[in-house]
Amino acid sequence: QSTRAGTVGVSAASKATRIYGCSLVNAKATAKVVLAELPKLVTIVAMGDKGLARTDEDEICALYLRNLLLGRSVDAGALRTLVLAGQDSDNFDNLEKPQYHPRDRDLALAIDSHSFAIAIHRKGGLLIAHPVNC
Repeated sequence: QSTRAGTVGVSAASKATRIYGCSLVNAKATAKVVLAELPKLVTIVAMGDKGLARTDEDEICALYLRNLLLGRSVDAGALRTLVLAGQDSDNFDNLEKPQYHPRDRDLALAIDSHSFAIAIHRKGGLLIAHPVNC
């Protein structure tokens, strides 16, 4: 499996002690799992587009996760509004870009709809992702 940026980022995190894949749908669950480990340092990397250019939705997710880790409350409706106002959201309404299915945007904006984090580890040269329930 590959993504435009997530797999690239996880592959590059060769010195990380723990790696979690996170999006708006599982940010709260990810924060709970990370906080339960009592880490001294947490690095949040918003991969953006192919790991080369920032994207609004990845930056917003990173800020949301940071706020959750710091114990701050966040308005999910405001997050949704920010993502929808972002430049990349328009791709999902463009019929000339069929790779952006409108339903994908709706699914990605189901904020905290999943109650598990996605832990990623290396095994035999492969990256293995598995759910971690809170």
